[in-house]
Amino acid sequence: MKKLLPEIIILIAIIVIITATEPLLVKHFFNFKANKGSSSLTVITKSVGKVYLSQKYYGQTPITIKNISSGVHNLKITFPNSNNFYSTFEQSIPFERGNTTVVKWSEGPSYTFSSGAIYYFKRNFQNNAGLDININAKSEIFINGKFVKTSKSLSEVLPSGSYNITMLSPGFTKKTIEVNLKNGYNIYTNVKLFEIPIK
Repeated sequence: MKKLLPEIIILIAIIVIITATEPLLVKHFFNFKANKGSSSLTVITKSVGKVYLSQKYYGQTPITIKNISSGVHNLKITFPNSNNFYSTFEQSIPFERGNTTVVKWSEGPSYTFSSGAIYYFKRNFQNNAGLDININAKSEIFINGKFVKTSKSLSEVLPSGSYNITMLSPGFTKKTIEVNLKNGYNIYTNVKLFEIPIK
């Protein structure tokens, strides 16, 4: 037990840091405009990360990369200033012409003990706004404090405006994201909850 104590203390510290910084990381007030050309990508992390897209280095977070060609690109984020404490984020991201993608990531010592969300903005050419969320764990989902359902996914058509989406799941820290919906657009979001370490 004594040998595990330092690791437990570190994990508890990570939970405190992520819980404290989560509102700053997940607030999403993008007043985005239609991108009629190539795709764009914005990456935001808790600490400074180095961003690679399809093995090409683009710079440090926070960063926005424009004129990305359509197709699936590998996104890699490393955290060299953490003395290898934070694990590398790596994921294949699909890009479509004219769409915007935003990655907000709270890095931890492994993927399990990390959290974040990936937002995809797409035109729907209708007079409404769509919100689709996929979560890595079954959760109680609330919109502006009102319970909606218990599920790993949510699909809603809503009026334009700002919404707080809260997800509660046993064994994971609570996560709230704030999205600004706009008529004519859908927001597709993949959410990764932070798993609480077993005592």
